[in-house]
Amino acid sequence: MDRKIDEINDQVRTTEKLYFKPLISVDDLSDKINQLFGNVSIEKISLDNKPNYLKVLVTLYSDRQYHEAKSFDQFMDKLFKAD
Repeated sequence: MDRKIDEINDQVRTTEKLYFKPLISVDDLSDKINQLFGNVSIEKISLDNKPNYLKVLVTLYSDRQYHEAKSFDQFMDKLFKAD
């Protein structure tokens, strides 16, 4: 996690960045790796402790060593717990 706090025009801007990468654990090297949703980057910007901006970026592996990633819609449902 990375956090940055700036003062801009009488407002306090807080930027928080998170980066998630799927754990790689393969027992048999001939098996494909499950990338789940791929690499996920989340950035949240708050102004005076009030959420102002949210950016979600998912980067997939297209290598043949990996299974196809789950859909972005599934990821967003899990992120916001919309079952």
